Amino acid sequence: MPTIDLYTDGKIHVASEMRERDMVKLVPGTTWDREGKQWTAPLSWGSCIAFRGVFGDALQIGPGLMDWAQRARDERIDPAMRMRTALESPALMESEPNLYPFQRVGVDFLETTGRALLADDMGSGKTIQLIRTVERLGPYALPVLVVCPNSMKYTWKAEIEKWSDLTASVVDGTAAKRKKAIDSHDDVIIINWESLRLHTRLAPYGSINLSDKEKELKELNAIDWGTVIADEAHRAKDARSKQTRALWAVSRDAKHRFAATGTPIESNPSELWPIMNFISPQDFPRKTKYIDRYCLQSYNPFGGMDIIGLLPEHAAEFHAIVDPMMLRRPKDVILPQLPPKLESVRY
Repeated sequence: MPTIDLYTDGKIHVASEMRERDMVKLVPGTTWDREGKQWTAPLSWGSCIAFRGVFGDALQIGPGLMDWAQRARDERIDPAMRMRTALESPALMESEPNLYPFQRVGVDFLETTGRALLADDMGSGKTIQLIRTVERLGPYALPVLVVCPNSMKYTWKAEIEKWSDLTASVVDGTAAKRKKAIDSHDDVIIINWESLRLHTRLAPYGSINLSDKEKELKELNAIDWGTVIADEAHRAKDARSKQTRALWAVSRDAKHRFAATGTPIESNPSELWPIMNFISPQDFPRKTKYIDRYCLQSYNPFGGMDIIGLLPEHAAEFHAIVDPMMLRRPKDVILPQLPPKLESVRY
């Protein structure tokens, strides 16, 4: 009968029999500790859900992990799940009167979770919700790094100045000007996706060999980021791309991580993993294990494997892990709260 518990090293330790090792390895992120002669897993809600999914009622949970999981459920998981269907946040009605009700819910969700994917449709004010969240989180959320499309850098700066008292600098221009902006000590530094890899080391991934230059710490790595925001985060759906691995590297020590995109999945569930790994690498540690456990695969005409959807038998487990970190309200839900569309003919 397997038992999992929280140890002083901050990891989940697994006490199991030899015949159960293949089942233990089904949980994403499990590794064999040769020194301790035990299986370990990252401390995360995702690990807990996956262990229960693999072992069912036979799983025993130790007191340390039970206490941690109960606090996580009370403080983060249950409140986040309630907010996913809420149309108003009574707690923020007085403090955020300039937001639409669904935006107050979004801010409440992001503030409560601390790390999340905001996947509302385009035009719903995701930028405003993120800005208000950062200011509400206070000084421990600073400084903030915003990674966004090049065309949106100065829009972000204007919105920050409009919706908060935070100061912001845009990384733009020559190498000297970009370095000056990074060293500005403003509350928020805004950089475009294409430039990010020029100012941070790259994270390793799979069998990709890093050059000496890609391993070097750069300007952005010298800053202790409180928050990293990935705007239009679907640009990080390719785990092998340099801009995705730059995002991972620059954000690894950030307390708060938020992603925003109206299209988190364009073709199959595997595209979600790089974004969720940015948000919470403890919950989404390994892409191969993620695909094996949660993705439905089929042979293509060339003999390879294509991902065609979620694996039905593990879909509930998948949503139990993802849903507390992802908020998506479609337009037909929030449209009644938005003002009427105004049309004008100029020429």
